[in-house]
Amino acid sequence: MATVPFKFRNMTFRQVMEPGCFYKVPLFQRSYAWGEHEWDALWQDILSLPLDDTAQSHFMGLLVLYAQDRAHFTIFDGQQRLTTIGILILSAISLLRDMASNGENTELNTQRGKFFLDSYIGNINLVTLNVSTKLTLNPNTNFYYQHYLAALEDLPSVGRNESEILMRQAFLWFKGQLEAFCAKDKDRGAHIAALVDTVVSRLFFTTVTVSNESDAFALFESLNARGALLSAEALLKNRLFSSIASEYMESPPALQDLEMRWYQIASCVGEGNFGEFLRIFWNSQHKIVRKNALFTTLSREARDPRKAFVLLKDLGSAAPQYAALRTPSDIVWNPREKAALREIEILDSTAPLSLLLTCYKVFFSSSRQTFTRIVEAAAGIAFRSSIAGNTTFNEQERIYNDICLKILAQEYTSEQQILDALKALYPEDDLFRLSFSRKSINTVPPKSRELVRYILFRIEEQQSIISCDPFTPKYTIEHIFPVTPEDGWSPAEFRQMQRMVFRLGNMTLLEAASNRAVGNSSYEQKREVYKTSVFQTTRAIAEYYGEWCADTIGKRQKHMADIAVQIWKVRF
Repeated sequence: MATVPFKFRNMTFRQVMEPGCFYKVPLFQRSYAWGEHEWDALWQDILSLPLDDTAQSHFMGLLVLYAQDRAHFTIFDGQQRLTTIGILILSAISLLRDMASNGENTELNTQRGKFFLDSYIGNINLVTLNVSTKLTLNPNTNFYYQHYLAALEDLPSVGRNESEILMRQAFLWFKGQLEAFCAKDKDRGAHIAALVDTVVSRLFFTTVTVSNESDAFALFESLNARGALLSAEALLKNRLFSSIASEYMESPPALQDLEMRWYQIASCVGEGNFGEFLRIFWNSQHKIVRKNALFTTLSREARDPRKAFVLLKDLGSAAPQYAALRTPSDIVWNPREKAALREIEILDSTAPLSLLLTCYKVFFSSSRQTFTRIVEAAAGIAFRSSIAGNTTFNEQERIYNDICLKILAQEYTSEQQILDALKALYPEDDLFRLSFSRKSINTVPPKSRELVRYILFRIEEQQSIISCDPFTPKYTIEHIFPVTPEDGWSPAEFRQMQRMVFRLGNMTLLEAASNRAVGNSSYEQKREVYKTSVFQTTRAIAEYYGEWCADTIGKRQKHMADIAVQIWKVRF
């Protein structure tokens, strides 16, 4: 029986910081970055928990940890939240000390402050009087956290880096909120203590403990695919930087150079896209690896500091090229390339991107025409494949990867050799025509609706002289047999027609005002409006079809399929 690589457990902040547990932020993990927006959101979440209702709690998200042993953990995701809660507690301790110094329940408030410090922050070394904290931050911020914040010393602001300034501001901001929170209470210390107890006992995390970095990366990829964005980027960054720094980097300027290189990569790729970028990058230059083995492969490559540095440089070179391929409007592209990349974007097709990344590197400067032809061929193949479904995504990736490797090995040096290799992915006319003639696309999801608009506009452009932006709100998708039909449609055909409401043959383009006017009315009423449309394909419905039924939809869609074969033909 397979071993589950992750251990899940719901834990309150108090349980996370239980005695004997210590947490460390990886060397090159992002420094503290939360600002007032995040502080206020946390504060409002805390205030929403009534102090006298212990049944209510608040979920703080996932806390991803690597267990070095039973007591020592590396934080792969969640350090911003843990650090901020710690700063809030330190603000409360500082306020309790101020009260004690002013003679306000001196003994009780001193005891409260000491209890919170020992329980959730760390222990004071009786020789150095420094606090040995449960949480160790990265080198950019740890000294400030240990020697000023946790020690509750005066917080310097001069000569401090941005993250240290943010931690200082967070401390002062939370202290101000706490002062206002307890201002009207007779026993202010008790009220502050009750709030801290609420924080540590009713803010809870789902901790995910992994046994190694590869499992953490697999977890990030899985959760990112489900919309819960975690930083696979940070994990790889830490692996690369640790390897490079072990041999090459000893000075702050050198580390700053690494940070700047990484910042440029992350800025180009964009939040949430890093896992996809890594896979496309790797598959454009190396033998394809399974998604769940990607980090293991990259990590193995990065063990050698020299290879890690080369990998970082290669990522830096590929990032702006990947970003441009994902941005059809980028000024680097000519009109033909823009149109093809826009089609790939609409289809949300990532399979050809590894090939396009390789071809950009090899042909963009030396043979622009070759690059343009390959982009257009990739778009045509992507569209036909999305309709015909003749190859799986994995099969497409394998073929594209094989072509990439042969280009880099100079087995394929000409445009024709690459186009010939792409034929393996190309649905031939008969298959594409048949698939298109039967295709239904639900227009409720926005991405699918965008695709239908695009298809209808391309067919319109083929049939008439009209040329306009297919995504302008002036024009809409009209369902000839409505999604929710009114009286005037034959009840005898309702059941069969309702199954065909999302067939491409049942949809056309119509001006937004006209679409609102006809609504769900009968075909006879709609037909009169279609006659005056600016779209030739819509006027043709009124001209050639005296009634609208299942047979009519099928006939029209077969005609559309014949046109589509010509539009999306790749001439090898």
